[in-house]
Amino acid sequence: MPETQTQLIREFFHEHPHQDVPTNQVVDWATEEWKSRTNSTFRHPGSVIRSLVQEGYLIKPKRGYYRYEPAQAQTNKILQFSAKQRAEIFKRDNHKCLICGMGTREGLDLYAIKSFYAKSSSEAVDSTQELSVENAATLCGKHKNIFIA
Repeated sequence: MPETQTQLIREFFHEHPHQDVPTNQVVDWATEEWKSRTNSTFRHPGSVIRSLVQEGYLIKPKRGYYRYEPAQAQTNKILQFSAKQRAEIFKRDNHKCLICGMGTREGLDLYAIKSFYAKSSSEAVDSTQELSVENAATLCGKHKNIFIA
């Protein structure tokens, strides 16, 4: 039996690797399973799922879906920009994905990721470089997964 709600969510995804799973399927299962195991209420399963995405444990391939890729969960740690940095990056990039040009106006979720290329030239950015607004890129969910998957 899992000791924490996070462990319960991880258990679900371990049983469904390599699948794009809708949020409501995970939430419904976790809510019922937690109740049956502990006789208490799982109040915010969505926030647990989002924290696992932030850790790099889960992928969000599109709005409302999550996926567990075992190899990525072992090696990937998504670097996180602060809320202030993200706002500055999105403003600089006109709230649009730098690859497809679509963004918040089209209803897409946007992400700030560490860029692999310098803005002023085709030289690669040093992978050990710290997170900063200058070495960031705005991408939509579809294109973000190309770089972190």
